[in-house]
Amino acid sequence: MNILFLSCGRSTYFLKELYNWKKIKKKKLRVITSDTTSLPTYLKFTDKNYLVKKTTDKKYLKQILKIINDEKIDYILPFNDFDIKFIIDNHNILSKKTNFFLSNEKSLSLSLNKILTKNVLNQINLKNPKNFKIDSVKLKDFPLVAKKTGNKDPVTKGFNLIKNFKDLKRFKQNNQLYEKFIKGTEYTTDVLCDKYNNPVFIIPRIRISTRAHVSDKGVTIYDKSIISDAKKII
Repeated sequence: MNILFLSCGRSTYFLKELYNWKKIKKKKLRVITSDTTSLPTYLKFTDKNYLVKKTTDKKYLKQILKIINDEKIDYILPFNDFDIKFIIDNHNILSKKTNFFLSNEKSLSLSLNKILTKNVLNQINLKNPKNFKIDSVKLKDFPLVAKKTGNKDPVTKGFNLIKNFKDLKRFKQNNQLYEKFIKGTEYTTDVLCDKYNNPVFIIPRIRISTRAHVSDKGVTIYDKSIISDAKKII
């Protein structure tokens, strides 16, 4: 099997673990990687690496299609939201050439857009922070959270905490979501499903630290309520 890993520059640990697993299990797996830079930290864990343009560049699709053809790629695995957006936008072309290790096109579109995601959560009766229209916010509604919707920009890094009307005016932007701020512990839940949507694993973890707004360090826990909610979403 030949797998192409997109935007793998920050995935050295993953590639190292995959490399060791492949070696121990003696699996016939070729790992092909691509990124805008060649970092020595991950090059020793890949069979072949390609330097490519950014996902937003017009030449990027042509480069990826060439890699798929030259390396006879069986599956593509993305590592960030830009990769996912690229696959969604070019799904008809890419799906004729290879397969993907990720959710179907509809699910991806729903999950990248926070407004569409909230609609789904409401439909399945899952609790989520209340939304506010910026012109109807009252003093009692603070504090709020302002964050990108993901409607245009797939990477929605972090959020702005809005404590008063002065903050609200300062962070007023288009394509932004305004929610009630919920104080408490933040969790990330990793989920892997088979092609029939049956969960292989559901792993909740407490976020300890983040890097570039992505969970970098965490502690796995067993929480029945989080696992139950994840099953409802699946």
